[in-house]
Amino acid sequence: MRYAQLLAICTSLCLAAPAFSQQPTPKRTAAPPPQQAAKTAPQIPDPVSMIVLIRTTLIALNQANQTGNYSVLREISAPPFQSANTQAQLAVAFTSLRDQQLDIGPIAAVTPELTETPSIDQNNELRLVGFFPTEPLRVNFQLTYLTVGGTWKPVGLAVGTSPNEPKRAPVADAQRKQQPQPPRAKP
Repeated sequence: MRYAQLLAICTSLCLAAPAFSQQPTPKRTAAPPPQQAAKTAPQIPDPVSMIVLIRTTLIALNQANQTGNYSVLREISAPPFQSANTQAQLAVAFTSLRDQQLDIGPIAAVTPELTETPSIDQNNELRLVGFFPTEPLRVNFQLTYLTVGGTWKPVGLAVGTSPNEPKRAPVADAQRKQQPQPPRAKP
């Protein structure tokens, strides 16, 4: 694929995802000293990076469900998630989704819609909640990530399916429904 085609695809993904809020470009300042840089809170990723995070996490879950092997899903996750969840515990946590024998792989070609504004909480966890408008069922997700070595890694995930509903305002839709609670790292 030529660079121009790839750039056009990436640009269309950004433009096709109106639910992603664009962060204003910060003013450029001198870089903080190294000891202060470590204490800086992480920033919400750009829309394309959020799409990549969501897709790669759910594709890893899909492959784990298809094979019954949750080792890769566990290994790509943040250390607190790894220490709190064995492969067997992950298999139990996703039994319902696995038992549906649903291939959620088509999410790779569909742009997710966020039902909540992406946020970073007091624990520096990035929270992404939304769905993929796939047919006949949409794929709902609630994902949380931690930065580990400068890379966002899953620390909590909840995934389910539901019938597609008529289009509504994304945030209002989230307020009408209670989202599933993701498996969490135990304190």
